[in-house]
Amino acid sequence: TVQPGETIQSQIKCIPIKTGPKKFIIKLSSKQVKEINAQKIVLITK
Repeated sequence: TVQPGETIQSQIKCIPIKTGPKKFIIKLSSKQVKEINAQKIVLITK
């Protein structure tokens, strides 16, 4: 549960197989907010 004014952080451990740009899509829903979506593109290199 996240309280008003509070910040939450999360970590995801991934092991990429291919190089190139990859897109992470984060979706959050709650009773008060229908949908929060965020995207982050990361570049995987060798």
